[in-house]
Amino acid sequence: MRRLNHALPADSQGLVNSLTMLNLNNLTYSLLTQERPGDSGSDMTNSLLHAARKLEQWDLRAPETDRAESATIFRVFQGLSTAADISSTRNCLDRSFIEALSRTTETNINARSMQSALRTLAVLAEVDDVMSSRDAHDLDETWQRLRSREHWMDTGR
Repeated sequence: MRRLNHALPADSQGLVNSLTMLNLNNLTYSLLTQERPGDSGSDMTNSLLHAARKLEQWDLRAPETDRAESATIFRVFQGLSTAADISSTRNCLDRSFIEALSRTTETNINARSMQSALRTLAVLAEVDDVMSSRDAHDLDETWQRLRSREHWMDTGR
């Protein structure tokens, strides 16, 4: 890829997947932000948003029309990082809940898309639990609930 100064899309996606699996998000992010705009497909966009979320790089603009799991979750965390008050936070979460729930009610949804929508709903529910905490005691109880779900989530995976 380096010698030819060109990479086939399959090679690029394989490299990105390998870097992501190795949790080398800095390299993934760097590689994907250097891509030319026309070179990235939906898989590359999802990988970029995943790496940016892990690195807390909120300066990217997630496509508003992209309903993929990575785009929805990225927009939520991006919105939370820039929210000025609790009503902005609530609006951001509510829009994302509606978007994820609407995916689950589509008539032609396949199993993979349903799993993705349910994973998105799980993340949103946990974010909502944390954001709904009123004090340290509520936050501690929320943490205990999240920890108790960990085994269940691993079993489901």
